[in-house]
Amino acid sequence: MIKYGATIGLLAALLLFAGQSHAEEKEPSAIVEIGGAGDWKVVEPVPAPLRDYSLSPRKREVLWWAAQGKSAWEIGEILHIAKRTVDEHTHKAVRKLGAVNRTQAVATALRERLIGTSPPPGKIGSQC
Repeated sequence: MIKYGATIGLLAALLLFAGQSHAEEKEPSAIVEIGGAGDWKVVEPVPAPLRDYSLSPRKREVLWWAAQGKSAWEIGEILHIAKRTVDEHTHKAVRKLGAVNRTQAVATALRERLIGTSPPPGKIGSQC
């Protein structure tokens, strides 16, 4: 089921996909019925725009420590910066990643591979 009342016609979809070989690199199209009135339309997929997340190394480091469950105060102690500075780096990272909170920013950073699962350079293990 597609939003706003349009449905995919099973027979039409089978006919469309039956003619495609697996060797093709093209995304599959879909045939949808618009409004239930018998009007059909071929819908081509639209690639998602590439996002350029420009996070500084320090913002990435703060997000990495947040991903480890550290509080802003703990991150400040580890990085030898004020809690307020950690909060500012976090707030800017949240905004740049289009997130609504710190948790979503960490999830986005992990998904986009902006931060990894290993410690940042120079911060190996002792403070995890």
